[in-house]
Amino acid sequence: MNYLVLILSHFYAQNNSLLNDRFNPYDRAPFRVLKEGEDSIGYARAALTYYQSYTEFSSICHAGENSTTISLRPGTVIFLDNHRVLHSRTSFKVCFK
Repeated sequence: MNYLVLILSHFYAQNNSLLNDRFNPYDRAPFRVLKEGEDSIGYARAALTYYQSYTEFSSICHAGENSTTISLRPGTVIFLDNHRVLHSRTSFKVCFK
């Protein structure tokens, strides 16, 4: 399936709030717009624009000033809406008793 990376409410309403995000650089499929034909240059420019925008958005998402770290203890749970909050995790050690 193909999904948009970001869905903004201005597509559906008057404000510009974020409705949904699907940003995951680790499983993104190639952007396949290159086609032969009379507008092949236009398709190539669209692909270049996409990857430039994607790179810029990725750098914003991974910038230190845009992140926080929450340390959890064993037995602690945190719930996040995967389509509204960008999140990741760091490595952890499993301690068996």
